[in-house]
Amino acid sequence: MKTNLLIIAITLSSLGGTSPSMAQESSRAQTIKETLQGQSTSKTRGFVARGAEKQVKTRTLYVSRGGRGAEPKQAFFGDSAATVTEVTAPAQNPNPAAKGDLGVPAGEAAYKVEYKVDPTSQLRGEVFFDKGTAEIRTGTESMAFLNDLATALKDPVLKDHKFVIEGHASAEGSAVTNKYLSQLRANKIHDLLVKYGVNGNQVFPAGFGEDEARFPDGAPEKTLEQDRRVLIYKLEE
Repeated sequence: MKTNLLIIAITLSSLGGTSPSMAQESSRAQTIKETLQGQSTSKTRGFVARGAEKQVKTRTLYVSRGGRGAEPKQAFFGDSAATVTEVTAPAQNPNPAAKGDLGVPAGEAAYKVEYKVDPTSQLRGEVFFDKGTAEIRTGTESMAFLNDLATALKDPVLKDHKFVIEGHASAEGSAVTNKYLSQLRANKIHDLLVKYGVNGNQVFPAGFGEDEARFPDGAPEKTLEQDRRVLIYKLEE
């Protein structure tokens, strides 16, 4: 089994020591909110002039139809504009830049899920999990970060927008297992955000496994851990 932890990575000047004050937490929630606004905000992302072309990025996810592993919740993002196509999983990862294997075995019945996001809204943060599980590791700042994320998502500026929580893994180990575990971990983050008062139809978890791993199996551990991450994007309808 490969992934010791899944990282939602965020680098914030407002973060101090391991026990941030309430003022620091408030500042972090504000920074998260500004990031997730993406191109719609002029403070951190630049003003999009009237008539200018809006940036949109298409994300592609393969999910097994054969009962292998966990599936994204709420029917592939509820009523958002995701396109779901029934396909046969290709023999190799169709992403030429990826160093990991596709998390659905070749020839297996699969769903190809495509959705559009605002690339300027990408949020990276830190959430650490116990090895081989979807349980968040105790003694980390993970829960404090998720609390600040929930605060940001409930803000009037963001509460009417939808977001996808992508779980990503590194390329070592079984691709099928990595896909399964990354989905469980994304689901865990979703469920905790709902516990903190976020509308469950506002955030949608998706497990990519090693589909987008940037480094090959056998790379140094310090390199591989960069692929164990969660990315959060604002969905575009």
